[in-house]
Amino acid sequence: MDAAAWHLEADRLEHRTSAEEAEAMATRLGHPRFDPHGDPIPTVNGEMRPIAAISLGDLAAGDEGLVTHIEDEPAAIYKELLAADLHVGMQVRVLETGPDMVRFEVDGTEHILSRVVADNLSVSELPEGVSVQESFETLSVLDLGESATVVGISAASRGAERRRLMDLGLLPGTEVRAELRAPGGDPTGYRIRGAVIALRRIQAERIQVRRHADSAAGGAAA
Repeated sequence: MDAAAWHLEADRLEHRTSAEEAEAMATRLGHPRFDPHGDPIPTVNGEMRPIAAISLGDLAAGDEGLVTHIEDEPAAIYKELLAADLHVGMQVRVLETGPDMVRFEVDGTEHILSRVVADNLSVSELPEGVSVQESFETLSVLDLGESATVVGISAASRGAERRRLMDLGLLPGTEVRAELRAPGGDPTGYRIRGAVIALRRIQAERIQVRRHADSAAGGAAA
């Protein structure tokens, strides 16, 4: 389901869902503490967990944080945030701020948002001792014969898609090599833990990797 439709669908279903169905849903999802937008989910006793967060626009250049909430109203601004592929759980480093804009890096990609839009993105401080990941590339940039080490999976990948990628062995530290590519350029076959797995570009773009500097030469020689 398109992310822009989550809120309306939830509003529709909440009046048709029994307490037993809601509990079964929560159990299946591992009793999440927050919804996909980052809002706290009330406990069975109606308690709301507080969130210590500030607007992205309130950070200064050099500040780092974790995206904890994406406001879905007004719809036009929410769609702009979705178009920028921004999601709860991503790590942010602010590069520059101005009267009307914020320039920042997230998941290795640089973004520029107007302050009006940036104010709809809430962030919290990273845990002590944690910093934004070093710059990385995505699996989709590998040419045939090139290899890389998996750094992580983007927070944009969630639910069943994320579980499938992890089940395929795409975990931090795993070595991956691009070996085959369809005539049209998509999908690409990657060797992962002894097996060749086909991934579409949109999936490969969710896998964060550090490319091996000498892998291209090695692949060409092979």
